[in-house]
Amino acid sequence: MKPGYLSSGTLLSLQEIAMPAFQNQATPQAVANSSKHVWNRILVVDDDRRMASRIAQWLCSLGWHATAAGDVTDAIKKIGRHRYDFCILDGKLPDNGSVRLATLLRSVWEEAHLIAFGTTTAQETILALHADTILTAPINDTELLNALDTVRKQKITSDVRESTTPCSPVKNQEILGTSPAMREVSRVIQKIAPTTATVLITGESGTGKSLLAREIHHRSTRSSNQLVEVACGSLTESLLESELFGHNAGAFTGATTSRDGMFTRADRGSIFLDEIATATPAMQVKLLRVLQDFEFEPVGGSQTKQVDARVILATHENLEELVQCGKFREDLFWRINVIKIELPPLRERREDIQPLAEHFLRRVMGQTGREIEGFTNAAI
Repeated sequence: MKPGYLSSGTLLSLQEIAMPAFQNQATPQAVANSSKHVWNRILVVDDDRRMASRIAQWLCSLGWHATAAGDVTDAIKKIGRHRYDFCILDGKLPDNGSVRLATLLRSVWEEAHLIAFGTTTAQETILALHADTILTAPINDTELLNALDTVRKQKITSDVRESTTPCSPVKNQEILGTSPAMREVSRVIQKIAPTTATVLITGESGTGKSLLAREIHHRSTRSSNQLVEVACGSLTESLLESELFGHNAGAFTGATTSRDGMFTRADRGSIFLDEIATATPAMQVKLLRVLQDFEFEPVGGSQTKQVDARVILATHENLEELVQCGKFREDLFWRINVIKIELPPLRERREDIQPLAEHFLRRVMGQTGREIEGFTNAAI
């Protein structure tokens, strides 16, 4: 057991999962404030895997979308698959793992807020991570929630200002690519973005489906309102239902307050459902109703809510094959397959390699303050 941490020698009960993972319990007001969020994706990294899971589950019970990683390899995979707004990082991971992860996080998700923690004896090591926030273990959970809330509010304010600024054609082209395939994608986006039509984005992992969803939203008439993103594959069915539709106080153990779901927060904006193929059969039925009527009831509630949200979905799997196998509802497939955009992998558009490499090089130079001339022909 690490110094200052709770013992994890027994399996967690549902009641324990709903309780704070740290020594100092947050006030009800802090809990209530933490659930009103948009910037909510958190990666918790601790080589004590049980502790990382407990922290993540506690944050989920408060309305955050938290994922746990118990080692550097697991964290790297998660950072490569999903965007994270916050990373709560153990400052003394083995084999210089904390520095490696901090560097990777900055290069992949430059806007992510890094929160490093450790004992007082590890402060020198933690300072080397150049974290945005440093907390001393044992972490005071109220301080953690305040840090998350403060940054989230700042980010939301910044996003609202940016969403009202027209996108630069040069910037869009630089991010999406210059190949004929990506120019065609950009043309399709320009045509369908102002509509309310449902969009299904397909393509292998790493092709930029999340980026494309954000681009569609920013070019739409809804850009002054929120784009809410949900990683369906990282949540269990019960957590996904609560995340999408919200819940009433007392709906389940740990639900001490009512919380709006992502569809409610996306009202008059857009909602992006990533990895939709992972939805269970029961969840597919509920999603079908929402997509048909845009009506739903929160978990534990009987009052029907209505929303006006533009739906964008993504998957790396072949939904047609899943329909044939009986793993995905055919009626849901036709409901979401209104406009389909397939993103080709980079190996099929090699002319995009250099523009993308130069884009990320400029990002790294801005983060590190270093001047780098570029790439050699051999590297490209």
